[in-house]
Amino acid sequence: MQKKSLVLIFIVLSLVLIYIIFNSNKNLKKEIKILEDVSMIIEEDSLTNTSAKIIITDLNKKEKHIYSENYNIEKKEDNQWKELKLLTDNATSTPREYFPDSNGMLEFHIYWGNFYGELQPGKYRIVKYASINNSVNDKGIVYAEFTIK
Repeated sequence: MQKKSLVLIFIVLSLVLIYIIFNSNKNLKKEIKILEDVSMIIEEDSLTNTSAKIIITDLNKKEKHIYSENYNIEKKEDNQWKELKLLTDNATSTPREYFPDSNGMLEFHIYWGNFYGELQPGKYRIVKYASINNSVNDKGIVYAEFTIK
C-alpha cells in the first residue's frame, strides 16, 4: 500500500514539473506580432534597387512602440516570403531607439546595398522591428511591400 502511494506521489509531482517547464518555456518564446494601428510606406520616388525612404505611421494609443534601425528584406518566391541572405556576416549597427513624433510619424532612410546588394526585379518587402512597452521580450513588426522593375 505504501509503495502504491509513493508511486502515485511520484507521478503527480512529475506531471506538475512537466506542466511548470512547459509553461515557463511558453512565456520565454513570445511570438513576434504584427503591430496594430501601425503602417509603413515607401515614400514616393525614393525607391531604388539599393535604397528607399520609409515612413512609419504609428497611431496605436494602447502600447508604446520603440523602433530600432534593424530591418530585414524578404522576397516573394513561390507565393511565400523568404528572407534574403546578407552579403556579410558582419552586418551590425549601433543600437539606437527611435520614437514616433507627436503625430505618430517616423522616417528612416534605408540603404540596403551594403547588406543585400542590388535587388533584382521582383516583389519584396522591408520588415521593421519594434519593442512593445519597452519590453525586451515583447516584439512587433511592420512591413512595406514594393516591386523592383
